[in-house]
Amino acid sequence: MEKIYSRIGRKIDFKKLSIEICNVYDIGKYFEHKLIENVGIDDLSYILCTDKSKFLVKIINHNKTITEINQFIKKNDIIAKNKIQAPRIILNKGNHIYSTEINGLYINCCIIEYIEGNDLYTKGERISKDDIDKLIDIIIPMHKIQDKLKIDYDEYCFMKINEVYKKTSRKIPKKLKNEVKNFLEEYKKVDFKELPICFVHGDLISSNIMKDKNGKLWLIDFFESGTGIRILDIVKILNGVLFLYYDKENSKECEKYFLNKYQNYCKLTEYELKVLPTLRKADSYVGLMLGEYNLLMEEKRETKFWLKNDKGIIESV
Repeated sequence: MEKIYSRIGRKIDFKKLSIEICNVYDIGKYFEHKLIENVGIDDLSYILCTDKSKFLVKIINHNKTITEINQFIKKNDIIAKNKIQAPRIILNKGNHIYSTEINGLYINCCIIEYIEGNDLYTKGERISKDDIDKLIDIIIPMHKIQDKLKIDYDEYCFMKINEVYKKTSRKIPKKLKNEVKNFLEEYKKVDFKELPICFVHGDLISSNIMKDKNGKLWLIDFFESGTGIRILDIVKILNGVLFLYYDKENSKECEKYFLNKYQNYCKLTEYELKVLPTLRKADSYVGLMLGEYNLLMEEKRETKFWLKNDKGIIESV
């Protein structure tokens, strides 16, 4: 079975599913569809084109529980209610999720507004200061959301570094294993109770930020969102959006610009700034461990990019 289809169980007849969605949602007559293969490691998404418009169909990973799906719905409702710049889920008789059976496979999916453009990772270009300003204009209102929602930090969050080390230590290169083992002594000194919390996206990397044809930025994929430590979003942006291993000099300039602009609206505490380098390295070590571990099972261009990026961050921070 091709790796991408393992996210939903196996390959299905996407045309058949698309025609069914068109009929149920009354969004026009099916024209064509295009699978999104090069970005993401969790759900499976594709573009559905009708004679009226385009839509994004997100088929939810079959390993996700009903509780996780319901949490995802709550998160998107919070984002919509607070008017954060993100594509909206299209409702079907008030329901966010459409459940059906295709070729004997039961799936859950949601239909989302389509943004005509590309995510920043796919675009593969250096983010401009103007784009950083636009990004901050989205993040600040999100960080001020008053709704409280429990967050479950995912495997790629630096707060999972100990668990990831235990999972991967027998498979990753010995040099990396020793590096992480030594780094954990530095990491365990971080007092997480001293870190302010707010509503965070949780996975603000370049593949989760869209830029449309008019230059407008949009946040996507709120599965990891909730009330958590604010510095998580800061770390992810610095490491996963602003830093490029092949352009370290400009990366430093962009990082400084972002931090200065962000603090014009939300001042980071002295302790946040103190532990920021440590947490950036923790984030990169988690990425390196999982990246090396996953490369044993699957050759993937995106994984190789993040491996190079994470190595560059550890050398530079």
